[in-house]
Amino acid sequence: MNRKLLFLVLVVLGFVMIVVIKYVIRPSYVECNEFIIFVLGVVPNFLLGIIFPLLLKLLRPSLRLRRIMTISLVLIVFMEYDLFISGRRFDVFDIISSILGISMAYFIIIKLKVSNY
Repeated sequence: MNRKLLFLVLVVLGFVMIVVIKYVIRPSYVECNEFIIFVLGVVPNFLLGIIFPLLLKLLRPSLRLRRIMTISLVLIVFMEYDLFISGRRFDVFDIISSILGISMAYFIIIKLKVSNY
């Protein structure tokens, strides 16, 4: 499969999963196990951490991997900082899950890059 097409499929699936978790699954688990609520709270950030680097690589394939990871990390931190400033819900686990997602995207990009050359 073409690498660009695979990145596009991963990005679209990630966005669909985020929307489904935030607006369909999470509201139905209001009075559930705390662990499930925690996981449903950090999974969208983890997925965004994967999506940002893949989307940057898809849109700007000439960017070096280190620059893509740096831009993604800065975008995630600014997004969380904006939540903090506006007074909306925010915690450290959001940033940790986003960093784990960015790390996962790094390995996805490396694996796909090596397998296509």
